[in-house]
Amino acid sequence: MRDKASAGLSSEDLLRIVGTAEQVVQMFESALEILETAQSTIPAPTLEEVAEIRQGKRPLTQEAFLIGSFQRVILGAENVASDLRAIDLETLRSVHEVHLGDVELNAIEEAVAERAEKGKRTREGEGE
Repeated sequence: MRDKASAGLSSEDLLRIVGTAEQVVQMFESALEILETAQSTIPAPTLEEVAEIRQGKRPLTQEAFLIGSFQRVILGAENVASDLRAIDLETLRSVHEVHLGDVELNAIEEAVAERAEKGKRTREGEGE
């Protein structure tokens, strides 16, 4: 028995979803430019100074903290944009040939569980 979730999306829905992913990629790319520009204005410590901070021989500076914080955010945004770029019509049309790893399968499971929990909370709220 096929349920609504496994029946497949219409071409219109696929185009809308892919368009949304493309739009968000553009937003992330714009944000990345802003973040990288901001990061480039922060005076950078030398690699030797970073090593001394790591060893506890030198205190953490505001500049080192900011550069590291921006770098983590930049890497995260790049990863999100990369993941969103994988959402395209060609991939979706041949999705049955895609082999997922544990990370991707865990993400599906987590999304489904969260959706079920949200639905349960909504139904419980309606019963009050």
